[in-house]
Amino acid sequence: MSESSIVATISFCEQIGENDFIQRRHSRVFEITRSVKDILQWAEVMGIKNPGINDIQFSEYTGSSTGG
Repeated sequence: MSESSIVATISFCEQIGENDFIQRRHSRVFEITRSVKDILQWAEVMGIKNPGINDIQFSEYTGSSTGG
């Protein structure tokens, strides 16, 4: 990924049992040139119904971790 990338993160609850829920988070790195529409479509595919810009947390992509 290049220096001009952002990370989009979505977070939502999913029911996994009668009274059991789990918090799910998904992130994806996007080139800064991608449209907001593209990012909203990704959020919808990942499970957010009718996503809006406020349903997504954005952060700067600073590179991958290469822990040792």
